[in-house]
Amino acid sequence: MIGSLLTLHYPGFVQIYTSLYAKDVAKFLEAIPVITTLTAVLIKLLNHFEKMFHIIKKDWELLNDKSEAQILKEITKEGKKLGEIYRTFMLSCMSGFIIIPLSPVILDIISPLNETRHREQMFRVTYFLDDDQYFYAIYFHSLWCAFIITMIAVTIDSLYIQIVHHDSALFAICGQALITARKSTDVDTNKTYTEWLRQCLTMHNDALQLFEMLDDSSRRSYFFQILLTMIGMTVTAVQVRIILQL
Repeated sequence: MIGSLLTLHYPGFVQIYTSLYAKDVAKFLEAIPVITTLTAVLIKLLNHFEKMFHIIKKDWELLNDKSEAQILKEITKEGKKLGEIYRTFMLSCMSGFIIIPLSPVILDIISPLNETRHREQMFRVTYFLDDDQYFYAIYFHSLWCAFIITMIAVTIDSLYIQIVHHDSALFAICGQALITARKSTDVDTNKTYTEWLRQCLTMHNDALQLFEMLDDSSRRSYFFQILLTMIGMTVTAVQVRIILQL
């Protein structure tokens, strides 16, 4: 997976080097969004998911009350729905993105001209190959890399959504457990009350620990991701401005 992304990193850096050597600003700007996107996706892989999954597994094992389990299921179900909406949107955007380079090919079949329409690749990078002769080879490599980029982003962001909802559910369960224990005034329920309180404290500690991991994992990561995304968007906006002025 990482190796696939690195195979696109290399042509991107080659494009930057050759464009700087040739003092070609247009080609330099074309390579920047590719590099920033790839780097941002690789940064997403730096996380603490393994430790978080261990805590989540322990939380499910602590639940021995049906009402508490129901609270956790309902809240995590909301996270699952939100993740599905996000995945559907991202995959739909990717589908449109990968079809655009094939539009000249499709038009040549539907409405042929005296000559073949000009074809553009998905990513403007340097492969040291003839773009027309090796169009499909380059396209399918770009297609694979675009798929990997999207799947990494979608998977990791969906996991973050699910973990945040799980953490929120833990706090909700703790609150519900305290309310239930407070209503139990019977002396015979003291043992149960103590057990509820112990379980609540354990779960609350896990929720805080999970929150700290989320905060530590996402704070620096999202800072660099947003920075790289802003650079890519700014460069793209400059390209659009240059094209409109031509």
